[in-house]
Amino acid sequence: MSSLLGNLQSIAEQQLQFLWQKAEPLLQPLLENEQWKPYAITLGVLGPLSYVFYKNYIDNLYLNPLNRLPGPPIGWDALFMLGNFRAITVAETARPQLDWTEKYGGIIRYYGLFNIPRVMVSDPELLKQILVTHQYDFVKPKELAEFIGKILGVGLLVAEGAEHRHQRKMLNPVFSVNAIRGMVPDMFVPGKRLVDAWTEELNNGEKELNILNGLSRATLDVISINGFGYDYASSVPGAPPNDLNEAYNRVFAGSDVFIRILFAIFPIMRKLPLKRNIEFRKAIKTIDTESMKLVTEARKRSSGEKQGSGRKATRDLLSIMTKERDEASGEGMDDNALQAQIMTFLAAGHETTSVTVTWALHELSQHPEVQDQLREEIKSVFSNINYDHPLFADPISVDESELAGANIPSFDEINNLPFLNNVVKEILRLIPPVPMTNRTVEKDIVVGGYLFPKGARVFIPPAVTQRMTSAWGDDGLKFRPSRWDEPLAQAAGPYTYMPFLAGGRQCIGYRFALIEIKILLGVLINAFKFTAKPGVEIKKRQAITWRPSPDLILYAERV
Repeated sequence: MSSLLGNLQSIAEQQLQFLWQKAEPLLQPLLENEQWKPYAITLGVLGPLSYVFYKNYIDNLYLNPLNRLPGPPIGWDALFMLGNFRAITVAETARPQLDWTEKYGGIIRYYGLFNIPRVMVSDPELLKQILVTHQYDFVKPKELAEFIGKILGVGLLVAEGAEHRHQRKMLNPVFSVNAIRGMVPDMFVPGKRLVDAWTEELNNGEKELNILNGLSRATLDVISINGFGYDYASSVPGAPPNDLNEAYNRVFAGSDVFIRILFAIFPIMRKLPLKRNIEFRKAIKTIDTESMKLVTEARKRSSGEKQGSGRKATRDLLSIMTKERDEASGEGMDDNALQAQIMTFLAAGHETTSVTVTWALHELSQHPEVQDQLREEIKSVFSNINYDHPLFADPISVDESELAGANIPSFDEINNLPFLNNVVKEILRLIPPVPMTNRTVEKDIVVGGYLFPKGARVFIPPAVTQRMTSAWGDDGLKFRPSRWDEPLAQAAGPYTYMPFLAGGRQCIGYRFALIEIKILLGVLINAFKFTAKPGVEIKKRQAITWRPSPDLILYAERV
């Protein structure tokens, strides 16, 4: 849904620009001649209308090579240039595409607004070609890259081609398994803080907890401590609202669908002094300011201007990045490059993780027997932690050599909990943080025997590949962690199960995200029993990620 709406501005601007470029040289001389001026005006009106008719009806519906692909009909909606828009907007994100895939196969054509053909690929072999073999021929759409760039800068998520290869090569050591092993102890600190904060709420008479609100604060602390050597302490009980956390919530929470449609069709509305625009710009400014502060602090630590006695002075992701050098040039990242990576990691390590754990707690509250089974398994690993250790008071300053008495589970111990692994894999399968992404074809190219014309929009849908019957059976839309002990799920390849995408554009921090999710989930389930509120239906709301709507509120009690 969000991808489709995000395309509207680009479509309208391209058509208007094309029409004016073609018409201006012809009409200008006629408009200057009084005798021919009426004809010029008539031509100026009929010409564009004729083009619109040709482009949106004849070319899009009949001449475009994508029409050879199987896909759903559009019926009378074609007359109003709606394509399959209505079918997509009235349903949950990706559900129509899932139904079409079940009916038409692994590559389908459907129509967006203005009857523009779109392609969606769920066939694993074709996805491998798109995401690996031809990954730089299928790039992020310009308007999407610009929008993400405003929030995150031109970091790894936005970069393409040689710049993407360069950034990825520089960042690979930062997210190595060995680097992440050393970060595990600190990931427990925000989880314990959240337990204390929620316990305080329950002791004060509250019976309900706002799940995403608390997890959003906890994951911000995880990424700030481990990522940047700085403790925002936003998840500490009684902590005031954190400006950076509030800024990301404003950016990622999205808005009403009708408002998003208006803003997409009428881009000028984005420049008006509306409350929505003012808050968005304020949020972006906050993110920009805070991320540059983190760069400055890291530079000081790296140069020795600000000596740190603790391991975080050198072991956080940002400090490691300041020391990385390009093999060919010997140069490191400049401040702008570091800032772009910080903003990318803040978004990826903060938003997507908090949303995933929120959905996990939702499903566990709906399936108490699964919750009980998970709690029973994790006891052996999560119940012996010494929460009185100094680590939990000041994670930045505690040296690695001082961790022995904390009894923190290791990276391997956590990853060797089979049912916890199943639960995490299942929630990422059923509700991937980003249900669908898309690419624009850079040049005419044949992949798997199919012609993808230049400019075509190709959708890559984890929310389809991870739930379709052919790969997961008849219960693919159900939460059932035990499926991961069965042959069908175990046979799922990397282009069928891809919550972090796949190939060269796979999330570089997926190992970090996975261990963070497991730790937060383990700490919370070990401390609380979560129960769903009866009569409340939680739906998926598509913003940048798949958020719960309304906010997930659960009953909780200490165990």
